[in-house]
Amino acid sequence: MGPDMALKAQMAYALNQGIRYVIFVGQTEAQDGTVQVKDTSTRKQEQVAVSMLAQTIRSKIQA
Repeated sequence: MGPDMALKAQMAYALNQGIRYVIFVGQTEAQDGTVQVKDTSTRKQEQVAVSMLAQTIRSKIQA
């Protein structure tokens, strides 16, 4: 199974479990000190600094 299939399987698992936010860290993000945060209910994705991750997720959950 290639990386794309593994990612698809993990996303399918998150959706089946009702997990609302998924965090992606790729090579570029690791170098930049950022992550991608995807809202599975709206399918919107945004880049967030690692230092702001907890605050960002907290504010999304409380919204």
